[in-house]
Amino acid sequence: ERVAKQVNRWLFRAPDYRAETRALAARLRELQDEAAIARAVEEAARRPLELSDARVVALEREIEGETVERGGEVLIPVAIGGHFTHLLRVTPGPARPGLVSHDLDYLRALAALYGNRLDALGRERDAAERQSREALLLQQVTEAELRALRAQINPHFLFNSLNTIADLIVRDPPRAEAMTLRLASVFRHVLAHSSRPLTTVRDEVEFLRTYLHIEEARFGDRLHVEIDMAPEVAGESIPSLILQPLVENALK
Repeated sequence: ERVAKQVNRWLFRAPDYRAETRALAARLRELQDEAAIARAVEEAARRPLELSDARVVALEREIEGETVERGGEVLIPVAIGGHFTHLLRVTPGPARPGLVSHDLDYLRALAALYGNRLDALGRERDAAERQSREALLLQQVTEAELRALRAQINPHFLFNSLNTIADLIVRDPPRAEAMTLRLASVFRHVLAHSSRPLTTVRDEVEFLRTYLHIEEARFGDRLHVEIDMAPEVAGESIPSLILQPLVENALK
């Protein structure tokens, strides 16, 4: 059998179809662009068989899956997604002997590789789009959670602060005035940053200082706060208003 193959190769210049098919399969796995995949298949058909021309063409409608010889051309159907929607169209040319069954089997194998690679590429793109949609949904959920977290600063903190200010107006008017100014500063910061996704650690800590000054007025001697911030993290970005709810929970 080995001698017969060598004789056939010598007499009919038959390519090593198995090696050519393996080489094309390996190359197609590295390609992502449909046009590049088509060019690789066309070259794999044209070069070994010394064809006059080879083209992968898309069809407007689905066809039957039969190889057809017509007008000096051979048309090999290509199945993509279970439907024959493309053709591998080859032209042997006048200098090329007619295509025998082994040649046609090789061309059908190339057509199958093309269809399989496009199927795989479609699945890869679907998976990438699905991951992109999931990532977007996760981002939207996270942003919604952050917005809800930021909104928690409003009601109870405001009522408690106003009650403290009302009490201080009678007992300690200067402190009441200072607390009113700090409360205004807190809500100016909230209004300015609630729609901003990110801020710096430095800005967030300065906001916390103002917030905690108000809480110290409420809790008196029961609350003592120290803030220790490493200088190298001061300029890092974090979600806006993300620390205040943590501090508020700690106070509770």
